[in-house]
Amino acid sequence: MTPLGLGARLVAAATIIAAMNACARAMPPPGGEPDQSPPQVVATTPEQLSVVDPFDGPVAFEFDERLSERNIEGAVIVSPATGELHVSRNGPELRVSIDGGWREGVVYRVLLLPGIRDLFNNERRSPVDLVFSTGPAIVNTAFGGLVSDRITGRPEPLAMVEATRRADSLVYVATVDSLGFFAYRNLPLGIYNLVAYADRNRNRRLDTGEPLTSTRVVTLNTERDTVDLDLAVVPNDTTPARLIRAEGRDSLQVRLFTDDHIDPERPLNGIEVQLMMLPDSEAVAGPFQLVRADSFAELVRARTDSLRLDSLRTAAAAGDTAAARRLEAPQPPPLRPGAGPAGALPSIGPSPFQELVLVPARPLLPGRYEVTVSNLLNISMRPGGGGKAEFEIRPPPPPVESPPVRRDTSASVRTRQR
Repeated sequence: MTPLGLGARLVAAATIIAAMNACARAMPPPGGEPDQSPPQVVATTPEQLSVVDPFDGPVAFEFDERLSERNIEGAVIVSPATGELHVSRNGPELRVSIDGGWREGVVYRVLLLPGIRDLFNNERRSPVDLVFSTGPAIVNTAFGGLVSDRITGRPEPLAMVEATRRADSLVYVATVDSLGFFAYRNLPLGIYNLVAYADRNRNRRLDTGEPLTSTRVVTLNTERDTVDLDLAVVPNDTTPARLIRAEGRDSLQVRLFTDDHIDPERPLNGIEVQLMMLPDSEAVAGPFQLVRADSFAELVRARTDSLRLDSLRTAAAAGDTAAARRLEAPQPPPLRPGAGPAGALPSIGPSPFQELVLVPARPLLPGRYEVTVSNLLNISMRPGGGGKAEFEIRPPPPPVESPPVRRDTSASVRTRQR
């Protein structure tokens, strides 16, 4: 081997190693500014809102730079999902295909989620929404809304929304943003069954136990139809609500605690209550009133105001002019439901609760009691709820006696001494 041949081989080896290192990791040009911009979409195939019939794919998103392979498999949602989804990367291009190809006569939405990265780990923060058709004309429909957690009242950022078109059973999927908002655009006209669920494990399908909404019906008759929805997910309970504890606060209120939340928008008059005094199981006569715990103070205030007015009317009828003037004085109007002081934020409505107040028709005597509750529905509308619990009404504390008044006799003593 000649020295010249060895030198040539060393140069060739150095060239190969440099090329391999360049492929293994991206480096900015010497002396240049580091790349800090996320990858940008410069073209799509098919084009946005195009009608391509037939189309054998794949759908392609072309970026202005090469992409990382991290998390690309979960970066795309195809709606409706007419086949198993496959995502691949080819340099600056992201390709999407489905088993069986793109079905004819369907309006597809291919959603590229945030999270795509380039080779410098710069991440896209915004989605890319591509809509195209394999036959029918694309209409300019739109509807959306907010998905929240019914228990906490907060937005549900992990929710998925599914709209199933009744005409062909195709399922169109939408995701929500960090504030709980979702939107559908360019859906074909028709009637849709809409349901949202909290995708807590992020597998993009409803699993047992995940909170969900009841089915809502959305009708798109024309392109001018707009629908604004508020969807609230509730726990997907498989068992009915149970009474777990009762607590006698005083002779006119018994607190009842349940293991599940109860819907505040449903009337409570369907719940049945029986009360017995122990140990003889003597039935306590009703009627009994059930109210939410947060409404009990309003009930007491209303009863107090009623008794006060009755007293004033009685006094005025007996010739009490001061009572008559108080009756004639203008009274402040009652607060409307959800209203508050000036400048206060509007109420978002009552929250689900786990505490009821049983109000007897007359004060309960001191002693032990057993309460039985039936026909209790939890927030998931699971029937058959209820149960039994014991509680105690304690006797009222004895009145505090005032100390005897001591008379000062020193003055009289001094008078007698004089």
